[in-house]
Amino acid sequence: VLHSDNNPKSWSYYYAYYRSISVSIPDSVLNKIKLIDIQVGENKFSVCTKQLRPIKSGAKSKEYILPDYIQSRKSIFKMLISSFHWRLVQNLVFLFFIFFILIFCILFFRKIMIFGKFLIAGAYNIAKINANMILKTCRTTAGNVNGFVKVFIHKIIERCKNIVGKTKQSFRAGILWFNKSGSTFSACLYRFIRINGMRGKVFISNAWKKTLLSIKRYHWTKKRLYRVIIIILTSVLIPMYLFYGTLLFMWGSATYMSSLLFILLCGAILYLILLLFFRFMKPSVIKKIKIAHIIFLIVWAGSESLLRIPDKYKSYNEKSGLPYTSYYKEAEREKKRNMKYIIDKPNSATLLKKKEFEYYHYYNNEGLRDKNHSLVKQTGEYRIICLGNSYTEGQGAPQDSTWPQLLENKLKVFNNKISVMNAGKMGHDPFYEYMLYKDKMIRYKPDLLILALESTDFMFHCLRGGFERFDPNNGIGRKGPDWEILYSISYIFRWFIHNVCHYNFMIVLPTELGKKIIQAQSDIYNCIYKFKHLSDENH
Repeated sequence: VLHSDNNPKSWSYYYAYYRSISVSIPDSVLNKIKLIDIQVGENKFSVCTKQLRPIKSGAKSKEYILPDYIQSRKSIFKMLISSFHWRLVQNLVFLFFIFFILIFCILFFRKIMIFGKFLIAGAYNIAKINANMILKTCRTTAGNVNGFVKVFIHKIIERCKNIVGKTKQSFRAGILWFNKSGSTFSACLYRFIRINGMRGKVFISNAWKKTLLSIKRYHWTKKRLYRVIIIILTSVLIPMYLFYGTLLFMWGSATYMSSLLFILLCGAILYLILLLFFRFMKPSVIKKIKIAHIIFLIVWAGSESLLRIPDKYKSYNEKSGLPYTSYYKEAEREKKRNMKYIIDKPNSATLLKKKEFEYYHYYNNEGLRDKNHSLVKQTGEYRIICLGNSYTEGQGAPQDSTWPQLLENKLKVFNNKISVMNAGKMGHDPFYEYMLYKDKMIRYKPDLLILALESTDFMFHCLRGGFERFDPNNGIGRKGPDWEILYSISYIFRWFIHNVCHYNFMIVLPTELGKKIIQAQSDIYNCIYKFKHLSDENH
């Protein structure tokens, strides 16, 4: 079973390798075994049953996740080969061949028609000769078979008169006639295959010679060479522009390749503009302008690459090794999906992998990073529910080291009937947490509710707003600036925005940010009041 993040792009980020492997084992079988042999490709592993970690429980069996060291050998060659299993790459390759064949046919239509006529004429001549040969062979074979049958029957009748004394001679005569007819048919078939093969060989040889001759006669001038290069580049670049353009304009996602394609596009547009003025310039000036144009594009691409080395201008996703994703686009998608809160798939496991850490997150039947809890409280049990964002969920910490778990360990020293529930989730803010508490967590009847606030809660309010985000008649959410596309593509533009225009990394001016934070403080205070009011009503 292959596990991945809820994000469908996660396979692309990790080169289509599996994230983890889980195995479902009946309880009756698990109690009888101590070792499991596993083979992944050419690699074999032995796993002790004590190393298995349960992630999903069933009626008669459980699903266990295997240790991290069970994986295939990774290499650059495997990464390249595995990428062709993605439907996206297959579609890009298909588009490349379609555009290549289309452009090639348009530019070399006359040559293709001449070569096609030659192929059709050659195939027609071979088919005609083969048809005549088959008819002649069939007539010869039919005559031989007819004569053989008549003579064989005649001999049988003659030998039947003296069947007792001459049985052996009768059979010998029949076999001799049969061999003679068979050898005649074999000779005709061999002659047919030999002649047909020689003619096919001659046809292929002539076609190859004419093809080579046409290539030699074709004068490879600079203009024609440029035309072939343009065909190849166009066939490659058009699918890439379609793919990365879709990611950029529909999902607000940009990568280093998006930046390079943007530079090439700007260079092509600039060159077309320069062509309008070349007719009024001297050849020497035109040559210098072309050289300056190439140098400009190289310096631009080099500057973009150098600014990407430090993490100063990278977004949170880019620091984690993912493409740039617009926060405003994410907020719009959440608004369109009418999301009330963010939870994972119940009873599942996800590997959270960053540059600094790599931990598994195991989710309970509510889709939260915690163990399963009963809705019915035990006698004397004191329940605490912790709500918050990634700090509460414990991003970057093992399952047993989140602060709600550490709090429970400390409190159980004084009272063993205290239980702490972790309801934190990455990407949450107080408004999502209120909806989660209202729909799911209030059923557990907590005695104490802890709401953890953090500075990103105010930033999320700038993007999503307050409770108005849950109103379906309130538009599609807050939009980012119109130039955010340039911000996502170009690091030079980011340098200009941050250092010259003094925007922050939420793409908001400090003066506007102050007003939005004041509004966020007011809305979050009202949200906390709603928490208290809801808790008092259901206590």
